[in-house]
Formats: sequence, C-alpha cells, structure tokens
Amino acid sequence: MTNIKKGSIKMIYELNKKNYPKAEKLFTKLKTNAAIESIFNNKNEARLFVDNPENPKSIFILNSWAYYYLAGESENNYFNSSLVEFLENEFFPECVKTNNNTGFAFYPDTDEWCKKIEELFSNLNLSKSGKTYFNFEEKRFNKNWRV
Repeated sequence: MTNIKKGSIKMIYELNKKNYPKAEKLFTKLKTNAAIESIFNNKNEARLFVDNPENPKSIFILNSWAYYYLAGESENNYFNSSLVEFLENEFFPECVKTNNNTGFAFYPDTDEWCKKIEELFSNLNLSKSGKTYFNFEEKRFNKNWRV
C-alpha cells in the first residue's frame, strides 16, 4: 500500500490488489459497470486510491484506459483536496511528460460526485458527455476466444 502525503499527514492511500474488496462496496450505480467489475475481478489493470485502507469511505480509480472513477462519500474534503493535489502536481504532469493518457474521462458513481468533479476541477476545461456505448459486431467476434 502506498500513501500519498501532504507534509506528514496521510491523506490518500493506494491499495494493493489484495485489499480491493474493501473498496468495492463504495460503488452503487456503477457496481455493474463492466470496467468496474473487471477491475475488482482482477481482469483489468487499475490503481485504486482510498481515504482509509481499512475502512474506505471514498475511492478514486485510474484504469488502464484513462477512465477515472469516483465513488463513496463525495464530501470527503481531506480526500478530495489530496486527490486534486496528486492529480495536478504528480499524475497529470507525468502523463504530459510521457505523452501517455493525456485525454481522460471521469465517471462519477453518483450525481453528487458529478457536481463535486465540476467543483474540484473547475480550472480544467471539462466537458460533459453522455454514456459510452459499445457495438457488438458478431462478424468480428472470435467465437473460439477461450481456446
């Protein structure tokens, strides 16, 4: 478990995979989202950040596709300010430097998180979009994919 610090105060923690189940319960609307399920079933790489590794109340997920998920308590001020600090001062600059995932999408679990994202990242030129849809093309599907 890695902790992100502000001074000597631990504000957010990066979870090890063995501790992922402690955070899964924080999702409500997105709990059946394929990407979220794949993360908690260890089928998709991601980094999970929480406010408390033993009893998380808020969670932020960075997945390998540059989709960012927020769930749990949206009014967790220490977590929120630490998250903004981490993203703006460490993560985003590293993405720009390496030209890796310079575009991203936030997926809030609740309407409260949607409003909070707008507030926390008001300095970024965020735009809202609707849902992401995927089309299944049977002719491109490898029916023997499990072999």
